[in-house]
Amino acid sequence: MKKTLLLIPAFALLLTAMIACNDSNGTTHTTVQATDSTRLHSLDGEIVYVRMDSLMSNFTMYNELSAIFEEKSGKAETDLTNRGRSLERDMMNAQEKVQKGLVTRLQAQELEEELGRKQQNFMSHHEKLLGELAEEEAVMLNRISNSIELFMKEFNAGNRYKMVISTTAAGPILIADPALDVTAEAIAGLNAFYEANKENL
Repeated sequence: MKKTLLLIPAFALLLTAMIACNDSNGTTHTTVQATDSTRLHSLDGEIVYVRMDSLMSNFTMYNELSAIFEEKSGKAETDLTNRGRSLERDMMNAQEKVQKGLVTRLQAQELEEELGRKQQNFMSHHEKLLGELAEEEAVMLNRISNSIELFMKEFNAGNRYKMVISTTAAGPILIADPALDVTAEAIAGLNAFYEANKENL
């Protein structure tokens, strides 16, 4: 089974051009201190950007949830591999008995029907596992996306910046002034925000 994995570039596309406009309707969060408040203060009123691939690879929540998901995905793959091999052995054993004339035609028919049921059960189990993994991945991505959006509202409280946009190495922004890159501050603030609010995210 091909593992379903979180891909940072794919996830980053979900957050491209993220605009932080207002504070979160009076919701109280722990205020995050920037790592270089003087530099950030000088950017007030500017359009700044965050390198989303770096943000995601350094986001504690992303790494924690990814590890849990990959472990579940690995267990599911092992389970399906073992079940598939067991079914394959049963089919080979049945075929050998028929070829050697060790069973009657009626017994051969019963073996065929039994193998058909096992194969159907295997396919149903396979589809069920993949569906559960896909649903868990979707929920995880939604939780991560929601956490980042909540943080960005706090990061840009009071409309400090005109706009906060995201980019990746292969993103739509081809070149930008490095002085407008607030990725490092966003990473530090996002992880602090997560640690302070993780039970509610």
